[in-house]
Amino acid sequence: MTLEERLKETQKKLEETIKILNELRAEQLARKKKFIRVMAIGDQFLPHEGILKNVYGRGLNYGAEISFGVGDFIEVWLAEHYFGKSVKDEATGEDRKVSLIPFEAGFKVRLNKGSFNPYLGIGGGYFQYKETSPAGTIREKQFGVVGQAGFFVKIGGFFVADFHAQYKYCQIQTGEKFDVGGFHIGGGIGAEF
Repeated sequence: MTLEERLKETQKKLEETIKILNELRAEQLARKKKFIRVMAIGDQFLPHEGILKNVYGRGLNYGAEISFGVGDFIEVWLAEHYFGKSVKDEATGEDRKVSLIPFEAGFKVRLNKGSFNPYLGIGGGYFQYKETSPAGTIREKQFGVVGQAGFFVKIGGFFVADFHAQYKYCQIQTGEKFDVGGFHIGGGIGAEF
């Protein structure tokens, strides 16, 4: 085999190797775009106004969130949260109870892809409000909006720790109109597959 034939054969092998590496890289990028992240979330809820703020005050809010990667830096998230609290009515001494359950969905934009991932998100929610007091039970359901900012950190292969701040806004009519939203500051733990 002549030197020229060997060079042609080597060039052919290099081109095949480069083609295989490019195909593997494209496959890896496609896999990175598509992921599922599942999180258990807890945060401190700071109500904005009305009965929630004046009667019940701040409290623990918890829930779960699932996110789906749909692009390089875009993900769709779905979440359900629960806030519940019981207090004594100052006038009658009887119990008052409230629960707020928002089902949320929206889009997040990841500002980075790596171990440290800041994000911004916006979405909507279907808020279910229930209050039981000596005067009776009030149930209301209404749509609202959700905005969030935060970051998550990948730990090891697929564990994730999240830290976030959210603002929710939803007007509920219970004799008087008031916002059942407010600020949420907290975090969560989960996994990304």
